[in-house]
Order: sequence, then structure tokens, then C-alpha cells
Amino acid sequence: MAVAVTEPVVFVLDEDYRAVEMSPALQAGCGLAAGDCVLEGLPISRFTFVRACEHARETGETVDLVEYGGGRLLQVGIVPQDDNLHVSWETLGILDTLTMDGLRTSLRSILEILARAEDALGRERVRRSLRLVGGDG
Repeated sequence: MAVAVTEPVVFVLDEDYRAVEMSPALQAGCGLAAGDCVLEGLPISRFTFVRACEHARETGETVDLVEYGGGRLLQVGIVPQDDNLHVSWETLGILDTLTMDGLRTSLRSILEILARAEDALGRERVRRSLRLVGGDG
């Protein structure tokens, strides 16, 4: 079974998706440096990521999503702050493709993780909606 527990990747993006700041995990994992456009090295869907970033910029809301890419299941958080976006992602699971048993086990694990992530994201959306309706945020 392959479930990763790694240091979260954290970076700050400007309006052109260039890295203003980044954690060592991003530099090591994607080979990016400050000033690089992170869209070239993302292990997730560029389309989904850009759309989520645009939503965060337009609304000022934090965007949380779970994405699959490059054999990894990632939880991504996008927080607008001033003119930049603070982005983090954490590996939730990795597909083990070395053996069929490993693949089956890792698929089951990833499906369980996805179900828990979907529940958590749904609860957070309800909380945010209730805060808006209640006038607390």
C-alpha cells in the first residue's frame, strides 16, 4: 500500500502564475525556482488549477479541491492575499503500480480518501454558506 505522508508544498503566485515564494518541497519536487511560471510543472490539471485560481482572485474566497495527477492524489488549497495567491498542496495518496495487488490496495485506499475529502469539502461549503446567510463573514 502506498500512502504518502510528506511535507506540504507551499508557494505564493503573482497574477502571471509566477512563483514569488516557494517551499523547498516545491523546488525539489517540480524543479521550479522563484520567478518560474508554475503552470509548466504542475502535477495536476492546468485547466482546473487556473479556473480555481481565477475563482479565488475574483471572489476573494479560499478554494479547496482534491485533484489526481501524476499517480498522486493531492489536496490543493488556494488562498487569495493582497495581489497574490498562497497555494498549498499535500499528497493524500499514491497509486502503487508495481503489482496488481498493490494497485488494488492503493486504489481502495485512494477511493476511501476521496470519499472523506468529498465529505469534508461538502461540510466546509455548508459552513461558508451558513456564515454568509448568518452574516458572520
